[in-house]
Amino acid sequence: MMMAAARMKLTAVMWSVNARDWATYTASEIEERVSKDIRGGDVVLMHDGGGDRTHTVEATDRLIRKFKAQGYRFVTVPEMMSART
Repeated sequence: MMMAAARMKLTAVMWSVNARDWATYTASEIEERVSKDIRGGDVVLMHDGGGDRTHTVEATDRLIRKFKAQGYRFVTVPEMMSART
């Protein structure tokens, strides 16, 4: 996959925490799953399609507030990639 992306001048970005929000989890369950696995520098995989994402949106709001209060900073993928080089 990485070589195919490079040939197309794309950067493949892998996630380190899977929220599994596509399953029938509540916002609290999504928040718990992400919270127990998160470490600085992680990429969290969440979904914005495939049905009702109400629980994902609620969990995302909670997670952002929670982790900002703990001193985490949220960045875009290009910002993350430039920080790692």
